Order: sequence, then structure tokens, then C-alpha cells
Amino acid sequence: MTNYFATAFKTGSAPAITQDKIYLWARPHPKDADSPDPVGKPTDFILTQDTLWALVFATSDATVTLATSNTTSQTFNVTAGVNKLSLPLTPGGFIQGTLQRGGQTVVDVKPDNFTFNPTPPAFNYNTFAVVSQ
Repeated sequence: MTNYFATAFKTGSAPAITQDKIYLWARPHPKDADSPDPVGKPTDFILTQDTLWALVFATSDATVTLATSNTTSQTFNVTAGVNKLSLPLTPGGFIQGTLQRGGQTVVDVKPDNFTFNPTPPAFNYNTFAVVSQ
């Protein structure tokens, strides 16, 4: 992702997208989660959002489905280029992004090491991030 935006900044124009990719990021627990963590919540924790964010690099128009559980998903139409999407996170849920074109799945990213944990053992306001291959 850095190469794309650095090139755009240096040259003044966005480079061509040559590979479909989905970047996903989210925090591992709700901002209002309770935890036995003696450190406590950080200052301004209330400013965070319980949201799955996605940046989609698409070589041409497609549909992208974001999911945060077996019952929470949304499908978006994306255009060639860079598209930013979001979906509210569901406690206990996972994160997944799927790009389809012409009825075929082109990209599917669903990390198996992420759960949006409503009762974490310790607070973690860092972002979990993953990118498709």
C-alpha cells in the first residue's frame, strides 16, 4: 500500500492497479469492553470506532463483500482503482473480505487468528491488519 501512495505523491498521479488486493484492519475488542486489565483503558478510548475497515485495490469494476460474522455482511460495488469501505464489527465475530468479478471469486481474505472479543483478558487498542495475497 505504501508503494502505491508514495508513487502517487512523488509523481502527482496515481499508478495503475496491477493486482486485485484487499487490506483489512480492525481492533480486537469493542471500545466499551470490560477487562480485568489493571492498566485500564487509554485516554480518549471513546474516540475509537468498532468498525472493520477495508481498502480495496481493484484492477477493474467488481463487487466486494465484507463480513464480520455469519449474520453481518454487506456487498459493495467497487470501481477500478482504490476503494475505501467499512462495516460495523460484531462482538464474537470474524473479519472477511471477498472480491468477485463475473461470478468468480478473485480475492478472499479471512484471517483465522482474529476474533472481535467482547471480554478481552487485557485491553488492546492496537489495530489488527491483514492483506490478501
